[in-house]
Amino acid sequence: MPRRLLVPTLAAFVAFLGGCGETRSTPVTPETPAKQMATTPAPRSGTIATVASGPDGRTLVEFTLTGSTEAGTPYRVITADGSRIKGMIQVTDLPGAKRAIARVIALTDPADPPAPGDQVHELATLADAGTTPAAAAADPAEDARFTTLRTQYQRLIAEAVARHDADVAAIRTASDARIAEAEASLRKDLAERDRAHAADLAGAKAAGGETALAAVASERETATTRARTAVDERDRLRVEVDRLTTVQEELKRKIERTTAGQTENERTAKAQLTAEREAREQIAGRLAELEKREGGRATATAALLSREPGRDEGVLERLDRLSAETTVARDRAVRSEAAAAEAQEALLACRRSLAETEAARDAALGKVGAAADVDAKLATAQDTLAATRNDLAAARERHAAAELARLEAERALYDLSARVLRLPRAGAELAALQERLRATLGPMTPQVDATAPERRP
Repeated sequence: MPRRLLVPTLAAFVAFLGGCGETRSTPVTPETPAKQMATTPAPRSGTIATVASGPDGRTLVEFTLTGSTEAGTPYRVITADGSRIKGMIQVTDLPGAKRAIARVIALTDPADPPAPGDQVHELATLADAGTTPAAAAADPAEDARFTTLRTQYQRLIAEAVARHDADVAAIRTASDARIAEAEASLRKDLAERDRAHAADLAGAKAAGGETALAAVASERETATTRARTAVDERDRLRVEVDRLTTVQEELKRKIERTTAGQTENERTAKAQLTAEREAREQIAGRLAELEKREGGRATATAALLSREPGRDEGVLERLDRLSAETTVARDRAVRSEAAAAEAQEALLACRRSLAETEAARDAALGKVGAAADVDAKLATAQDTLAATRNDLAAARERHAAAELARLEAERALYDLSARVLRLPRAGAELAALQERLRATLGPMTPQVDATAPERRP
């Protein structure tokens, strides 16, 4: 409410409440200046011609005046016969000379509102109890003029209401169109965001999930192949080690047998040499004794020992043969020892290969464990992705709610702007606010007639 209307309205309320009770006259004290008493204008009065309901639900009355008045002036409504006070009205518009439109601001009895023919009297001061005019005789010409005026005003009010309804419908249609356009744009933006998010998710899945799955599967397959190869190599090496161990044991047994045979041959050869030496010594002793017995004459060289039964060789030939066999056996023993050494080296190499194979198997098992860890991390990443999708859905819901609230706020802003633009330019602040709203809304706000009676509060 403008400031220049607030004070008269409060004054009218106070005066009305005071008039509803005991009527008191303000005494003129000696201190009251005579000039002020002389310059106080006489209260104005009039008669209600039409009663109608305004756009905001308030009751509006049109009445005639005996003089001039201004907007915001309070009037007291009195019955046509002047018997009682019915309420209080306040001037809101002056459509013509000696004509005024006011709204009802107080009623003595809600069941007895102002009616055509009731009289109105201006409240000059807060203590003014109002005059009670005597009942005047009805004038047919005046009644006809008032009837014509009332009909004309009712027609103007109907046209203003129709114009207001058309403006409201146009504003509502434009607002609905803008809301529909905003909703379509919002749906389009949400669809584009959904597509972009789906593309990002697909890209992330293709770049991360599927690649990780393929890498894990490939790594797992490689580790499995390596482990299988290592196990096969281990089994083959174990078989080879067993074979080499068997060969080594056979070579050891052969060497032992060869060594035992060589020892036996050496023992036998030594025994035969000892026996032959002893036999030679005995034969030499016997030959010496025979020479002494014959008188010192030399005899032919005695023959050697007889040949061994079953062999066509002598003792020396036998010794040479046994020495050659011993040398051959000794060479065979050396070769057997060299083969045993080579077998031992091969066994050591096989054992080293087995150790390396077991280390490779352990590494493959470690990689399989790492692949299991990658599987666990992938499952965690999938859970995180599901939680992210849930958060995204919640964010979409919050965004939709916020967008709906924004649209409702814009619609409320349009409604409030339309109401503010319909107000009359009663002050500089209101005019500045209306200009700012027009500059802000621009072509969205339809042009309204600020001088129309229905645009005034």
